[in-house]
Amino acid sequence: MRAYPHALLNDVRKRQPTRMLKATCPNPDCAIRFNVEGNKPYTVRITQQWADAGMPSCPCGTLMKLDGASDDSLHEAA
Repeated sequence: MRAYPHALLNDVRKRQPTRMLKATCPNPDCAIRFNVEGNKPYTVRITQQWADAGMPSCPCGTLMKLDGASDDSLHEAA
């Protein structure tokens, strides 16, 4: 490794947290899940603004759920 004639540079910029949240279909019998390799649930990315307005539905008709959200903190349309 080559030595440089200055001190180590530190990147001190403030990093933004991710803005997109992951929403998945919680239905274990979802038809989409069976058509995908690895039996993965139908997944979309959504912002907090639209999650607060109302969660989208999976093509199977089930209301999607934010990953990491508890059942009592689900965002449903008012």
